[in-house]
Amino acid sequence: MSAYDSLQKAAFGDFEFPGSRLRISCSLRDHVHVYPHAPGGQPEKLGRNLYEFHFTCPFHGNLPKWPGLWPETLSSLRYLFESGETFDLVVPTIGTIKAYATKWDEEADVKRRSGVGMEISFREDGSELYLTNELIAARAAATFSARTGFQQAIADAEIEDSLFDKLVEFVADLERIKGRAEQEMLAVSYKAEGIVALCDRVGALPVFDIPGNHAALNALRDLHFAALRLMLDAGKGQKPITSYVVPGPFPMPVSLVSKRLYRDGSRGLEIMRLNALADPLAILPGTTLRVYAPDA
Repeated sequence: MSAYDSLQKAAFGDFEFPGSRLRISCSLRDHVHVYPHAPGGQPEKLGRNLYEFHFTCPFHGNLPKWPGLWPETLSSLRYLFESGETFDLVVPTIGTIKAYATKWDEEADVKRRSGVGMEISFREDGSELYLTNELIAARAAATFSARTGFQQAIADAEIEDSLFDKLVEFVADLERIKGRAEQEMLAVSYKAEGIVALCDRVGALPVFDIPGNHAALNALRDLHFAALRLMLDAGKGQKPITSYVVPGPFPMPVSLVSKRLYRDGSRGLEIMRLNALADPLAILPGTTLRVYAPDA
């Protein structure tokens, strides 16, 4: 019995279906800046595209262990495809992801009248991740704006302290990592936590007890509040990232890596998002992966 024999069945919504072949595709968005009279160019990496999953499926009424597959299950699936809605897609070698159907080609053969063959394509729905990143971007922008307000307030009040410069530098460090991918959420949360702690130290300075410096104190409180919201939102559900070396002796699909790490084979897409995998269906022994640390 191979590792593939223990994988989940493919499913979309509430309906399982047989897959005889599976192809997974993805690519990197990039733009190459070229300059006159200069060889080559400068690549700008813009993040990955959405994953796509292409199944070859035999929908035949005489398949063992697949009662009602044709035409009943196929009709139900076709209804889901046509709705354009996002549902849970179980990809046997990866796990469960949010996806929607983009194309379904059906072919009938008069020599085999027990059903039809289908080519079905699904695309990952990254809306949830996009909305999370949008929220973090908004929280970060509010923190940068509060930093600017604080700098202006202390300049107007003509007060100086080395902690002010350190606080501004902490926000600058945060600004340098704000545009990175989701695996940097934890780093954003840590940086924001450092800003919150520094705001507490700065707020304890006697200079803010002077009535004329209350505007600067209010600006500091705005920065503290913005950084606190960023820290909490960026840290939600985030776990430390660690390394995992794929054991041998044979290549294994990402779903099996997920199962070994978390005792849950459905977190394969999470691993794929953290790593540029040449083939998520056959990760070579000795490959070092970035993964979220398993629960203790």
